Amino acid sequence: MNMMKKLISGSLILLFSLFVFGCDTNLEVQNIDTPDTERVLASSSDVESLIAGSFLAYWQGTSSTYTPGMGLSVTADQLTGSWGNFGMQDLSSEPRVAWDNSSSYRYRTHNSTPWFRLYRAISNANDGLKAMARDDIQIEEEARARAFAKFVQGLSHGFIALFFDQGFIYDETIDLNNDVVELKPYNEIMAAAISMLEEVVAISNANSFEIPDTWVNGLTLTNEDLAKLAHSYIARFMTQVARDVNERANVNWAAVINHVDAGITEDFAPVGDGEFWWKGVHYLGQNHIWVRADYKTIGWTDQSGNFDAWLGDDSDAAVANRDQIEIDPLDRRVTGTAGDPTSEGSDFRYKGSALHRPDRGLYHRSLYQHKRWEEHYLSGATSPMVEMTVTEMNLIKAEALYYTGDLAGAAALVNLTRTTRGGMDPLTGNESDFYFWLKYEKRIETFLVGIGTGFFDARGWGMLVKNTPIHFPLPGSEIETIGTQYGISNYTFGGGGPGSAPKIAAAKFEKLSDANRKLGAGPQ
Repeated sequence: MNMMKKLISGSLILLFSLFVFGCDTNLEVQNIDTPDTERVLASSSDVESLIAGSFLAYWQGTSSTYTPGMGLSVTADQLTGSWGNFGMQDLSSEPRVAWDNSSSYRYRTHNSTPWFRLYRAISNANDGLKAMARDDIQIEEEARARAFAKFVQGLSHGFIALFFDQGFIYDETIDLNNDVVELKPYNEIMAAAISMLEEVVAISNANSFEIPDTWVNGLTLTNEDLAKLAHSYIARFMTQVARDVNERANVNWAAVINHVDAGITEDFAPVGDGEFWWKGVHYLGQNHIWVRADYKTIGWTDQSGNFDAWLGDDSDAAVANRDQIEIDPLDRRVTGTAGDPTSEGSDFRYKGSALHRPDRGLYHRSLYQHKRWEEHYLSGATSPMVEMTVTEMNLIKAEALYYTGDLAGAAALVNLTRTTRGGMDPLTGNESDFYFWLKYEKRIETFLVGIGTGFFDARGWGMLVKNTPIHFPLPGSEIETIGTQYGISNYTFGGGGPGSAPKIAAAKFEKLSDANRKLGAGPQ
């Protein structure tokens, strides 16, 4: 696969652009392109083709690029790397700095790519739905087209709510030439996204249809499959939208359980074609020259004492003294043989000294590489791209059971992978630090699965490094387009200013006792 071909330019011509009138949050949005949709979408096949391609537009806003996935992964301390590309150095260096939201920032695509491309996906779905309401358009499988368009609407709004502090709720009922559209906070956007996905469930449950394998590349989906996917995305979104530990604790966990139970029963993995369909974090995230596995994800079951010494405390001096270390973990996903730090685990391998520049911080370096999805890299991005797993749903349910008081049930779900793939002793749910190990299991098992999952979970668990941005602003270029005449100025998050992650509680990173280490247990 041509590396340069995959470095998507932020100057892509968009189908629509948002212009804002007024001030504060009372905004009128105009479609400056004013396309003649009746001319462009002249036939039923035109309309269906637009809807069929809308998921690819969503995928290109989140996955078929290195932004924002690579930046979010290093910010969450899943991957580690000091290269500047994709904003990785600026996002992961310590102490954390505020996000550079200027339109001239070299790595501005971290937040401009999802913003513009997701709204393009939404626009495509909306235009298709609007066209279907015309008398001259008669789509033979209308329910299929409607359900799929709402699916893309819901996914796109959901990711916007996860990633940005605010945005527009924009569906097929809105006329951009005449309607007033307000900027809404992330929680209201998420509520709209979930409502859209619930509509997908309703349509899919009331109709029988089959989605061709070109709409989601390589997968033929029935109406039952689409309903299950919608339920599972709702469960993911409901948990990941939290900005802090209080919002996470106050999730409607009973509803989450219902959605998981109605959700996927097999992993969701569109197939790459090496051209349009590919996944950046599965491609470059498996390349040991670019990134390595962060010790703050893989080090917690270390038996050697090296991880404890490496972790030290969270002072700037301790961070500066961290360098790559060998670890001897209990977890067989990390290494394959107890007592041999260089043995190959099922998901990670020892790769030797990292090539990351020491002058940018020794703490960026790691001896270990993630490899679970390396077939995507080795195949030239033509392998299945695992996007959501049954294991993720099990661990979301485990957290829900933890919060609703069924500790034994939560432990049983954690143990499904902890004792098999991990090779560790089972948990009962009564451990004083059980919740930590639930979180550990999810971090390992969802490593580079859903885009940003590690970041969104760490944010809600209170495990982001102090002063990390908890979400991202509207792109600087969009704000510049709005202009001073509209009363909106540039803003950002992180670095100790607004939207900065708090100091991690000491208990989150305290050293493990020998007894807990042997059990494979750790700090709360």
